[in-house]
Amino acid sequence: MMGLHIKLMDCYPGLCRSCYERRIRKTQGKVGYDLDAMLMTFKREAEREKPEDRKKYSAPCVHGGEPLLIRPADLRNILQVSFELYGRTGIQTNGILLTDEHLAMFREFKTSVGISIDGDTAALNRGRWNDGDIPDSRIQEWTNRTLGNMERAKAAGLDVSAIVLLRRYNTAPDKLDELVRFLLRLEKMGIHSLRTNEVIVFEDRFRDEELTEDELGQAFIRLADLCFEDTGRQWNPYRDVVKLWTEGGDATCVFNACDIWRTGAETAIMENGSIGVCLKGGAALDGIQALAADTGGTERVRALPAIPQDLGGCQGCEFWGLCGGGCPGSGIDNDWRNRARFCGAYKTLFGHIRSRLKGLMPGVALKDPAERAKRWACETPAGSGHGDSHGDEHGDKPHGDHQDG
Repeated sequence: MMGLHIKLMDCYPGLCRSCYERRIRKTQGKVGYDLDAMLMTFKREAEREKPEDRKKYSAPCVHGGEPLLIRPADLRNILQVSFELYGRTGIQTNGILLTDEHLAMFREFKTSVGISIDGDTAALNRGRWNDGDIPDSRIQEWTNRTLGNMERAKAAGLDVSAIVLLRRYNTAPDKLDELVRFLLRLEKMGIHSLRTNEVIVFEDRFRDEELTEDELGQAFIRLADLCFEDTGRQWNPYRDVVKLWTEGGDATCVFNACDIWRTGAETAIMENGSIGVCLKGGAALDGIQALAADTGGTERVRALPAIPQDLGGCQGCEFWGLCGGGCPGSGIDNDWRNRARFCGAYKTLFGHIRSRLKGLMPGVALKDPAERAKRWACETPAGSGHGDSHGDEHGDKPHGDHQDG
């Protein structure tokens, strides 16, 4: 078991068109949350593991929606229970509503704070606030508040990281320089750990927000090269891919042959105390909140290597063992059975980092992706989780997410 998440979907401002929980909210409406039921399930799931084994897992994360919308007393209860069981906690938030009370709470419960933000201008950060006619002035006000609260959290001695979604607003070819400037600004603020995730849009009418595979691939190259200029830049997925080439083993969930019906990287505790999944892709498209299957499945990871690439499979791909087809939530045609529709971008990233490593260390013996793929050629689901901590998912040090977006 890895990645326990308290998922407060109902606490949500409702202003992001690409949110993968969007259809569920529109279908089920406001349902509230049952704190007692959530905490009972949380304790039951945590106590299945030995106390010493819990140190190996991600810090439990409070996630949304927007978790700072819940009552502070309820948030304190969640963090306290998490802290008592794991000795640390985590939260993913847009940071706008952060108060002194929250900061004190986070210090008390050793909370790693992941911030969701895509830029420091209204133009770059609009993807977070694009479901409605919101003026740039208001988006800039909220963005400034987030940045200010990130500085306050750092000044309070908290671990602070960022999740940045790559989309047309901030990563289109004519916006990439601005994105780089923003990431370097975060570094000057003391935010050295972050994760960039490609935005996945599930409604066709908003699909133009996504980048093309070529655009995303070129952005990956630019950001990877920038990451490798400074060892202090713990940026993923770029460091993750270096680890795959040099060490093999587990990595972020999108490289771990995830089963969409039992997402090993995220055991989601829903508002009514039920056990769910991360909800990306096929697990949320119809607006029905999926519950986790009793056991994991390997149907997708066993089928994809046998299906030609022009039919949505991975047959003959030299990088198959690095990603296992990618995130099923981003499957081609929104079909989780297909490989990820950003496959071309990841091939670009895998190949680029392989070349960089060989150029820097001509005699280096890189791992053979085929060796890593052997873990998937069986009935037992591959890696049970991210292979990282709360920090890697959110970009934090020992994520998320869970992956924001």
